[in-house]
Amino acid sequence: MRPGSASVVGELHAVLEPAVFDVLDRFEDYDPASPRTSLYLRERIELLEPQGVVAWVYVYNQVPEATGRIPSGDWRAHLSERGRDDFA
Repeated sequence: MRPGSASVVGELHAVLEPAVFDVLDRFEDYDPASPRTSLYLRERIELLEPQGVVAWVYVYNQVPEATGRIPSGDWRAHLSERGRDDFA
């Protein structure tokens, strides 16, 4: 599989106040002034579902370890399979 070709399951939220992105950017360790050194990048992508919707997503800015890949692409299901419902 080539980098960036996988699908992931996510949640779609409407951001009503643009200042929320400042909080999310800090949480995700994204610095728009220094994307090269950021842990995540914030990018706009077209979603597979719902079709035609473009959303901001945070994309990991490092090379992930192959052993850390979640084959289903669904983090919540991954935790549930391990008996965890917290998102720690």
